[in-house]
Amino acid sequence: MKFKEYTRFSSILFILFSFHCINYVFGQAPVAEKIKKVLITKNNKRIDNYYWINDGKNPKINEYLIAENEYLIYMLKPAENLQNKLYNEMVIRKDNDVTSVPYKDNGYLYYTRFYHNKQYKVYFRIKDSLNAKEELLFDANELAIGKKDFSITAFGLSISPDNRLLAFGYESYEGSALKFRDLTTGEWLKDEINGVTGDPVWANDNKTVFYSVTNMIGMSNKVKKHILGENPKKDKIVYSEKNPAFYVYLYKSKSHKYIFLKTESYITSEFRILNADSPSINFRLFQPRKKGMLYYIEHLDKQFYVLTNYQAKNYRVMVTPEYQTTKENWKELVPGDKDIYIYNIEPFKNFIVLNVMKDGLSQVLIIDLKTGVSHYIVQDDDIYTIMVKMVIISYNHDPDTEWLRYEYSSLTSPDCIILYNMRTKEKKIIGSGKLAGGYNPTEYEMKRVWATAHDSTKIPISLVYKKGLELNGQNPLLLTGYGGGGMNDVSFSSDRICLLDRGFVYAIAHIRGDEDLGDKWHEDGKLLNKKNTFTDFISCAEYLIDEGYTNPQKLFAQGGSAGGMLMGVVVNMKPELFKGIIANSPFMDVVTVLQSRQFSWAWDEYGNPRKKKYYHYILSYSPYDNITAKNYPAMLLTTGIDDYYWIVAKYTAKLRALKTDNNLLLLHTNMSAGHLGPTGKLEAMRETALEYAFLLNLLGIKE
Repeated sequence: MKFKEYTRFSSILFILFSFHCINYVFGQAPVAEKIKKVLITKNNKRIDNYYWINDGKNPKINEYLIAENEYLIYMLKPAENLQNKLYNEMVIRKDNDVTSVPYKDNGYLYYTRFYHNKQYKVYFRIKDSLNAKEELLFDANELAIGKKDFSITAFGLSISPDNRLLAFGYESYEGSALKFRDLTTGEWLKDEINGVTGDPVWANDNKTVFYSVTNMIGMSNKVKKHILGENPKKDKIVYSEKNPAFYVYLYKSKSHKYIFLKTESYITSEFRILNADSPSINFRLFQPRKKGMLYYIEHLDKQFYVLTNYQAKNYRVMVTPEYQTTKENWKELVPGDKDIYIYNIEPFKNFIVLNVMKDGLSQVLIIDLKTGVSHYIVQDDDIYTIMVKMVIISYNHDPDTEWLRYEYSSLTSPDCIILYNMRTKEKKIIGSGKLAGGYNPTEYEMKRVWATAHDSTKIPISLVYKKGLELNGQNPLLLTGYGGGGMNDVSFSSDRICLLDRGFVYAIAHIRGDEDLGDKWHEDGKLLNKKNTFTDFISCAEYLIDEGYTNPQKLFAQGGSAGGMLMGVVVNMKPELFKGIIANSPFMDVVTVLQSRQFSWAWDEYGNPRKKKYYHYILSYSPYDNITAKNYPAMLLTTGIDDYYWIVAKYTAKLRALKTDNNLLLLHTNMSAGHLGPTGKLEAMRETALEYAFLLNLLGIKE
């Protein structure tokens, strides 16, 4: 369903006539209509009075969302000047043109530039020679004109082996496309493929491109092959994934010899490989999928490197010859370790580099392949993020070099790019982010503390605040968490300075359900252990209160997606702990959503509610199903029209009907955004300013 673009003007006109689905008077909270729906599962009966909001084709929903947006504007009117001030502070800190540090690939240096007054990046390259001329690849700002929720796909930029042709994907609310450009002439090719976004990978013939296709819920499940000049409608499907729990993506090996086709679910993966010199043949299976077995591959010097959890909980690294790829032929190169979680590998001719989690921190382990001697890159900070490779994106394209490029950041240190000599251990900072508005990291302090969970497990918490903090219990504090897999980001945020300079403590709870302390840490917060995620977060909140960092009248919490569900659970369990809550794109109606096979990809994480043991367990914590008539903290819920907005809308409607307090309950639906919020730089800052203004307004802070 296409919705009207939301503007204040159109919304004010809209409220001049009555809504037939809600009772709404300007300045009063919207009240959504109740339509009783009886849901029976496993002999259990649920009453869902707002099930009608699940129907995306119902025009009443648009009316309700607009009414909620107008109500938010009215209720936050006293904080309007503060919101504008916060936004201006954020813009000033980024009020400069930022050019990324170039990376070298196949004779060219590639980089992007963020102009201070633009929403999106501009992409460039320059030939790796003296006095070469800068070449414009494309300007994402031009492509975004007239489009909402626009983004260049994460893995979507691909250059042909002869350096002549560019392929990339973009997506927006209005549609998506894979585009091609001749970089020698600057002309856009007629081969544009609509309705797809990408992972384009070139074969070595410079005319064949493989790309992925998404299904109705946005997960890639097919791979097609396109030959330049041919009709895209006739592109052949070379792989189709039948299991809805698996998604597909493509990338090229570091050696440029192979194209990799990966299918993966939460707990199982499988690869197919194709010689990039022979795009007309079929992909061949690398190692058949086995439930619970995950692996990732790279190729260099006539062998494959395999990172796998096969017989190694925290992963280990194996090697295998090119034509003996099944696990029976794998030989161990780096053994698994119960205290070290390996999550990425980067092979070189003489070294192998591992991104690992150790003691709850990301670290880099370098192994000399000739001597077997290994060492970690030593860092000065106590809490930091160091990244060599993120999923399939790497800037270390030269296998013969002994210089490793990595990204480094901490809660007090802006992002920087470092070159590290893997043999001599020499470091060179080749790029460091500077804030236009000025920033002195010595004015801030970060530390790690440990809370004790209900079962005596120690839960790490990362903190950052202005120096001179007094533990008198009077500090406002924002506690964040996720708990849905992956690792928490402990990197720098210039926007966060707005809170720190107003006396806030910022805290990250590294709760079970994530992978911060390894695979077992994740397993102890999933499926029938999921409640550990929620009680861990509560334990962190109670620790911070007990230790004098804050008090319940100044403690706030925030989480997005699975972290948004976390917010919904903890306010049902311990609403008295928090002054205010921000839940971004929260996963609130867990039982109803997971019962659909479309969301079977999440069953390995949460359990299949079609099975009795999981149904009752999930029902016992599902935020939507456990709302009761009691006092709740003030809440701001955000979602995007290009997301599962109905989950958030029905939660808001039910909570407003049942809660017994007069605290703010606000729903903000961005009519040009998706699950991750606004994609444009300036619009994203505007959204953050709204959230911070909500928090500060609750404290009575006007500046």
